[in-house]
Amino acid sequence: MIEIKIPTAAAVVLLTQRMHYEFNMRAKAGQYDVGSSLENLSFYEILEIAESSAIDIVSLLPADIMAEKNNLPIIISKAMNALSTIFDFKEFENYTEDKAKALLKPLVKVFSKIDDKNYSLLN
Repeated sequence: MIEIKIPTAAAVVLLTQRMHYEFNMRAKAGQYDVGSSLENLSFYEILEIAESSAIDIVSLLPADIMAEKNNLPIIISKAMNALSTIFDFKEFENYTEDKAKALLKPLVKVFSKIDDKNYSLLN
């Protein structure tokens, strides 16, 4: 198992920064008013942006981490839980490790396939 050591506060900072970037990109694409902000969105809109942002951040990690068992679901669930105080939605407190695992499942699948293909090439 690969254990990533990052304080929850640091993970929350990374996540919220990426959320603001994601929101701004969506606003430029016309999905939201350019003058609006994340704080004006509904829980489900913020959740969608938060999950997209989490996937973006995780996809930038080395493939080895995703191909191996790791503690990313724990980190993501704790960061999502912390969003409850930032955006004042208690619903974020219900974001579980299982939800984070389900969120990461497609990435894990892709990175595992890449790792399997590379293994075959070496043999």
